Amino acid sequence: MNGVNVVEVVLCLVAVVLSLVGLTTIIKGISFAVFKSNRKQSFYHLIRLDENDADIALQDAAAQLNYQGVINRKAVIAVDMGMTQPMRKICKSICNDMNIPLCKPEELITILKEK
Repeated sequence: MNGVNVVEVVLCLVAVVLSLVGLTTIIKGISFAVFKSNRKQSFYHLIRLDENDADIALQDAAAQLNYQGVINRKAVIAVDMGMTQPMRKICKSICNDMNIPLCKPEELITILKEK
């Protein structure tokens, strides 16, 4: 390729991509700092569980929250939207292990008021 090493081109492309990722991370951090509210806010992550593979959905949601850096498990609530009794028992065990409350939709307001 006329004296241009393919490895050098690939390394330059990787460096450019990593530089762009770093730049967007810095911009994101600055924007969060600038637009931060002084008012204390509470954010909750609701995991909607129904009869279709609720245990897998619960473990997937927990893994995604770990990846996103959500450490406060008290801000995560699993909501039973019609699971079968055996599935609820499995999910209850998973929730207990991860310290996540499991509730029915009508109990959600009570749980949010307690927090």
